[in-house]
Parts: sequence; structure tokens; C-alpha cells
Amino acid sequence: RARVALVRTKAEADAVVAKLKTQHAAIVAAQPPSVDEAKFGNMGSFFQVRVGAAGSQRDAQATCDRLKGTGFDCVPVSN
Repeated sequence: RARVALVRTKAEADAVVAKLKTQHAAIVAAQPPSVDEAKFGNMGSFFQVRVGAAGSQRDAQATCDRLKGTGFDCVPVSN
């Protein structure tokens, strides 16, 4: 999977998903984005927007390579 955003609110995460669907329809058609809440100790809750299914690091990196430079900070993640 590729993490495209880590934001504080669900509304921000939904806005990222909408932007992905608008700007990168081909990517999200094949790899639908998901929004999951994650808690980071005493820092509280964040919402992460991820693209793709759990798979190889190579697939995640390829997705990030396609998204970088278009306003998305993409990081391959293993979970």
C-alpha cells in the first residue's frame, strides 16, 4: 500500500480522496483509496489515506512514483 496523506480530521481525509479521484482517476480506479484512523500514542488520532491493497513494496513504490510531484506526499507502507 501507499500512504498518500496523514491528516487530523476525517473531512481532510475525504478531501484528499476526492482530489485523488479527480486528478488520478486511472490510479484510483485500479487501486481504490481507503481512509483509516490511526492512533499515535499521546499525539492522538490521525486519518491516513492509503491507495492499493496490501502487496509488494515494489507496487507501493511504483504508485508513489506516479503520485509524487503532483501535490501528494506518498510513502510506501507495509500495513
